[in-house]
Order: sequence, then structure tokens, then C-alpha cells
Amino acid sequence: MRKLLLLLLLILPLSLSAGEWILQGTDSSVNLPEGWMVYSAEEKGRISFINPESSVVFQVTIYPGESYSSDTEMMEDHLEELAVSGKDLSRFYYRGRTCSLADVSLDAEGSPVRGWFLFVERDDFDYYLTAITPPEIYEETLPLILSCLDGFSPDKEARSEPGAVSTLIAASLSREGQAVLSYPAGELEYLWDEGREEAVQLLIEREAGILSAYREPEIFDTAWKRYYRMIYRSSAVGLEGLSQQMSRHLHGMSDREKAELLLGWLQDFEYGSTDRFSDLLSPMESLLAETGDCDSLGLIYVILLNQLGIPSVLMVSREYSHALAAVSVEGKGAGFELDGKRYIVAEMTKKVDLGRIAAEQADLSKWVLVNFDDYTEGVLNPGQ
Repeated sequence: MRKLLLLLLLILPLSLSAGEWILQGTDSSVNLPEGWMVYSAEEKGRISFINPESSVVFQVTIYPGESYSSDTEMMEDHLEELAVSGKDLSRFYYRGRTCSLADVSLDAEGSPVRGWFLFVERDDFDYYLTAITPPEIYEETLPLILSCLDGFSPDKEARSEPGAVSTLIAASLSREGQAVLSYPAGELEYLWDEGREEAVQLLIEREAGILSAYREPEIFDTAWKRYYRMIYRSSAVGLEGLSQQMSRHLHGMSDREKAELLLGWLQDFEYGSTDRFSDLLSPMESLLAETGDCDSLGLIYVILLNQLGIPSVLMVSREYSHALAAVSVEGKGAGFELDGKRYIVAEMTKKVDLGRIAAEQADLSKWVLVNFDDYTEGVLNPGQ
């Protein structure tokens, strides 16, 4: 296994902190699990990453947009160069264009490997992504492979929308549902999609499994941020219809009044979670059942407020085993400064006013702030 991976490792590793890393010269970015490293960035237009256990290599290759006329041309061009022994192909729409995804088994310099290959053809750049591992550990490393592919964004807008794998899963089911939600300002027509919900649930469980591998508190906290950011990214698009209706209903209200109204609505939900590994209800599950725990309700609250144009963040704490939200609005209340804005805390599971926090949980140094707006860490150069 190590012989295979060393074929791709050309420079000393650069450890990455959790966050979105822009690929220089493009609008594309990668958001990889905590502790992954850059291992090769010497070849023009190509950058490789590896996980701390040296069991998975993830590689992004970038071509000028005119290089290929279609994703299938790019796929055929690359796969025919490899000693492929088996493949399973899917083609679907992603970001308004068709792309190809292949589960491939092949021989690399005498060593068998298996992985997923994604081909994204666009007007600005064409992207060829691979995530490979030795076949004997494919099943255990598959969550990492899928997470890396879902953590890639070909443009800035894609960073706040589901990744390619989640998009494929959502497209596999097409049944839509409709429900009426009552909240203090009226009724909301909630249109939900079964495929999108399945994609969100699978992502939550996948990312919870990845998160569970981190033991050291400091590393866990940064990995925790990525966990919620990946869930937010996959979930937010499904709530856009609700926030658009709310925007019309709440027209004329101040930002604080909007935040207080939505907070009171969610606080009235019954407390509950799931028996799945993640213990986290998806936004759709929580809204339809009017049930949720602190972080599931906090995610819904933050998503809706951000979509209403009111800056909000999630707060999570290992010490307190609790989650809160915080919203940037005027007025009194417990809070903090972040990026030049004043944020006021919001308790999601108790009927207390905006800005109130339990005295035994008031030490803000014991809270991790999860920002969903702009969390870019820097720029990576994929070759000279």
C-alpha cells in the first residue's frame, strides 16, 4: 500500500487546517477533512492530497475550459490510458452541466487500486478528480473518498450548495412531498424532495463517522466545524422556499423582531433526536415532526436567518454538551464580537428570550463558533 501511495508523493507534506481552500487561478476550492496534507503540487494544474493515515490519495487536475467538449470525452480520454479492470459509471446534472462519476478498479504500476473518478466539464475550467485507495481497505475508506468529492466546489456559488456526490444521490429519487407548517407569522408551504432528504441523511451519518475518528480536543473542534459546514451546505438549498415565504411575511419587521419570532417558533418544537449514529435530525425531519435537539434546531435557525440576510452562526460546546445559535442584531443580550459584528446568543431548546444564556454555560471560551458565511483558509497553488 505504501509503495502505491509514494508514487504520488513528490514534496514534503503541508498540513491543512479545516476550511475552504481556494485553488489558485480559479474560483474552485476544496474543503477536506481535518489533518489532510498537500503532498504534490509540482505538476502544472494538478494538486494531490493525502489523509494522515496515508490510506487515501485525493487529486484535482485542472484544464483550460476549451480542453474538452464534454465530460464523457474527458472520461474516455483518461480512463483509456489506465489499466482499468472494472468500472461502474454514472452521469448526472451538476451545476447546470452534465458530469460523469466512475467507481473504478485498476492496476497502477503493478499495484491494484480502487477509487472514484469525477469529470466536470465547464466553460471556464475542466476538472478531473480522483480519490483512490488499496482495494482491501476500500469499504472502510469509502466515506473519506465521498467526503473529499463532496468537499470540492467548481465555483464560489457551489460552496454553499450540495457537492457532486450528494447531487447524484438526490437525483436518484424524484418523489416530492408537500406540507403546511404553521408559525407565528402565518403558514408556510414546505415543498421537500425525497432524494435531497436521502442525500442529507447519508451525508450526516457519513460525516459523523469521519468526525468520530478525531480524539484530541483541539483537532476535534476544528473537525467539528467542518462537520456542521458540510451539513449546512447540503441542507440549505432545501429551505430556500421557506425563507422566501418568510421574507414576504416578515416584511417591515426589524432584524431583531424577525430573529425573535423565528426563535420562539423553534423553541416550541418538542425536544428529540434520532437513534442513528449521528444522533442528529435533518432539517426536513425536524420541521415535519416539529421536533429537534439543540444542534438540529440551531442549524435550521441559522440557515433561515442567513437566507433572510441576517448574519448568524452556530455555537457548539463539548464541555456543556450543548449547542446554541448567535445572531447579529441590535439590542441587549449576552453575546460577543465576531468579524466586526456584535452577535447575541439564542437558546434553542428552552423558552427564554433572545440574548439569555444559562449562567453555568456563560464561559464563551468553552464554545466553538461555526461560521457558514466565509471560512476560506487561504490559497493553494496547483502547479506552476
